[in-house]
Amino acid sequence: MLFAADAYLETLPHLGRPLRTAGLPFPVAVRNIPGTTHRDAIGPWPYVPAPQPSALAAAIDELRSLGLVSLTLMIAPDTGPADALAYAELGVALRPLKDHFVVDPRQPPPVLGPRTRRNLAIAARHWEVVEESPPPVQLAATAAGLYAGLAGRRILSDITQVPPSHFTGLARLPGTVFVTARRGSVVGAMVIAARDGGRADLLHLLIDQAHLATCPGYAVLGHVARDWARAGPVYLGGMPDGPDGPGVGRFKARWANRTSPLLLATAILHPETYAALAAGGGDTGYFPAYRQPQAKEGAR
Repeated sequence: MLFAADAYLETLPHLGRPLRTAGLPFPVAVRNIPGTTHRDAIGPWPYVPAPQPSALAAAIDELRSLGLVSLTLMIAPDTGPADALAYAELGVALRPLKDHFVVDPRQPPPVLGPRTRRNLAIAARHWEVVEESPPPVQLAATAAGLYAGLAGRRILSDITQVPPSHFTGLARLPGTVFVTARRGSVVGAMVIAARDGGRADLLHLLIDQAHLATCPGYAVLGHVARDWARAGPVYLGGMPDGPDGPGVGRFKARWANRTSPLLLATAILHPETYAALAAGGGDTGYFPAYRQPQAKEGAR
């Protein structure tokens, strides 16, 4: 999976300093905990395949020896550990974070409603769908601009607020595909995805709000859901946070024929330090507790 590659984590410098452990088949990002001298670790966003328990055990020992307070991993849909009990025995908790929408060729295809069919017809009249592989580097600037518009409309976490350099890095990575709805030099929408064998994982869905009436988002997502699913499952991501989240969730659900949970795997590596940092933050289920948004400024 592309998201497990060292070069991919380098496109996410906001997460922290990349660290390769002896055990994990992917690097983690080491983050400073604001207002403290402590650090913790997080796996690449949006997710990575679940590591084997033995590999995870070795990584936990190494990260603990480095003094890191906690480890957070997002586990890719349909790659969860075969033995959750083995994770628990390592002190690693697993819980569903959110459902992701999947187009699965092994399932009956989704039935598209009249509105979706109408909007696909509108999109076909206005846009050409192009798989930009390898993507021209200048598309990175277009992607960054579309993303800036998205960030202005949606509540983004510290993890998902990627810098513009993220898109430049993605454009250079083998296995990354940029799919555009374009009319000449005008790009109305863009999907950025990772393709590995028959599996496709969408990373970004970016739509220019100035062109909504001509349905460029339907053009790119319809292409991906219809054409790519012939080769294997397509993972469309989940419903984002914020006021437009339900609408985006309904949009993705139109193309999907099942869902699969994104799992959060968490480990407290130094319990006393973790408890001290989390004191007064309340028990909201957020992990790590000392990073929950309402408590972030008070952590020491």
